[in-house]
Amino acid sequence: MKSTQIDSMLSEVVGADHVERVGESFVARPANTQEVAELIQKLKGEGIKLGVVGGNSTGILQSGADVFVSLSRMNQILDLDRDNMVVLVQAGMVTWDFQKKLLEQGLYFPVDPLSRETSSLGGNVACRASGPTMMSHGETVDFLLGLTAVLPTGEILRVGGKNYKNVAGFDLSRIYGGSWGRLGIITELFLRILPKPEVSSTVFVPFSSIAEAAERCSALTTRGIIPNKVELIDETMLKKLGDKWPAQYRSPAVALIEVEGYRESIEHQIEIVVGGLNRTEKGQYQVLKDEEAAKLWQARTQLAVVISSGECHFLHLIVDPTVLSQAVEKIVEKAAAESLPLGLVIHGSASHIHPVLLDVNSEKKQVMERSMAELVKTLGGRLVPKALSIDPDSQDPNAVMMSRLIQVFDPQGLMAG
Repeated sequence: MKSTQIDSMLSEVVGADHVERVGESFVARPANTQEVAELIQKLKGEGIKLGVVGGNSTGILQSGADVFVSLSRMNQILDLDRDNMVVLVQAGMVTWDFQKKLLEQGLYFPVDPLSRETSSLGGNVACRASGPTMMSHGETVDFLLGLTAVLPTGEILRVGGKNYKNVAGFDLSRIYGGSWGRLGIITELFLRILPKPEVSSTVFVPFSSIAEAAERCSALTTRGIIPNKVELIDETMLKKLGDKWPAQYRSPAVALIEVEGYRESIEHQIEIVVGGLNRTEKGQYQVLKDEEAAKLWQARTQLAVVISSGECHFLHLIVDPTVLSQAVEKIVEKAAAESLPLGLVIHGSASHIHPVLLDVNSEKKQVMERSMAELVKTLGGRLVPKALSIDPDSQDPNAVMMSRLIQVFDPQGLMAG
């Protein structure tokens, strides 16, 4: 199909003002579920590959798509039911915008991906984004009660709803967790929400190395201490933040640990945390004032900008808390042996390790990615892929089953993968 025909077809549905040419591809920005369905109805069977872009996300970089459906206009809360603590929200709403709207009303959505200022709620489901609250609260999918999605056939699928228990058979909404846009386009979400905690407090702890920080903080989990957030950042990544990270909080490695709850419990929680870290002496930790804590957590979100730059290659490794420090030591040793510039960001309580490879060519990136995947595999961990990649010739039962599932939802192969 000629590009002029595609442009005309898209403009007919969403309006010419909401169609954009980006390189060889088109971006269409529908306003609602019905327009998404109309777009797919027009495009299916035309040999066109379709991709999805969330609120302000980098989904536009997804390869192999002729047309991208951007949900940036679908960014509103449609229904907020305070009494039942449930919200119906459009999938293109940016995570941080959603959280701020709730906080203004004394409500709380704790999922905190590193990319919260750009990621969309629908994208969080499709990519299973979580962040440092994974251990304490879970991920977006764990708050999901139902959704609306447009299938690659153009049909509108509505599953679940406002009830906390709304299915006795297959929970079809959960199938969309980690689907990466291959099963259609999520347009609306029913999410459960929480009351805003009465108080939260952040403890700042400097360490002599990222390995020491990992060792001390993993001890919290193994002792049954689960703060709201535990974020570990090494000196290399702090330097990448420049003046966004205040000089007085620089160290070879730092831990930001947030606890939350009722006012009467906070001091006791802090005592338990610093005791678990074996950092009970004055000067070994600092309880931050609210404005300072907000500044550091905000700076931490800017790591997403650093990581997504073309200069870096970002990996996602997971291990058990009991071997976190061992994994970090091996990663640091491997990078040193290869003379490879490396930064580390770690979600401590969930034992998610994010090595950031700096200034390396694509060939070396691939070699190091394979090497680090093998390294954590020896410790019972694994590399988390950045997208849903399925080898059609694979005999692995999981890959075969996922291929069959995609075929059921997308028999014509409309969605780009």
